[in-house]
Amino acid sequence: MTKKEFQKILNDALPVSRGFAVRGGLAFIKPVESVLRGICCERSIDPDSFYVWVFVQPMYVPSDHIFFNFGWRVGEVWMRGDPELIPRLKKSICERAMPFLEFANEPKHLPMAAEKWNQIHDPVVMQIVGYSYAKIGDVEKACEVLERFVHRAKETGYGLSRVQDVERFLDLLKSDFQAAQCMLVSWERETRAKLRLEC
Repeated sequence: MTKKEFQKILNDALPVSRGFAVRGGLAFIKPVESVLRGICCERSIDPDSFYVWVFVQPMYVPSDHIFFNFGWRVGEVWMRGDPELIPRLKKSICERAMPFLEFANEPKHLPMAAEKWNQIHDPVVMQIVGYSYAKIGDVEKACEVLERFVHRAKETGYGLSRVQDVERFLDLLKSDFQAAQCMLVSWERETRAKLRLEC
């Protein structure tokens, strides 16, 4: 399926009142402030079928790409030729995606969203939660979650590539809160530029 086909599907299926910008297979709620909240179509092996993801991604977590770790697939596999595709997808988005996107709309809500939607055990989500606590000024909880992430990454080997950044941030957070806040602002600016989000 093409980006143009995905764009038409999303334009037809998304609730108009929610202020989505649609770019090919990606739709996101604008304006994008500290948290990118979106829905994305993903190709499957079968050229006539596709997946739909709902996700949130804070801009203050360093990344050069969009990731779906803090989210899930909406429904199972969607078929291009299904005459009920748009009404079924619209219903699924309203029921399974929008409550999450509306709740997880700013840093202070992300730790609770991770618990509420059972996402907290993913290492990337652990980082999101830790950085979110730091962003809202809860240094104790930020340190607790980020230290747990570092321990788990070293134990399992998953997420090792991010450990150095997390440890550097932890050192800064413990010694100079304002400098740690500046680092989050800098990461947010860099991530936004890399993702080319101009909303």
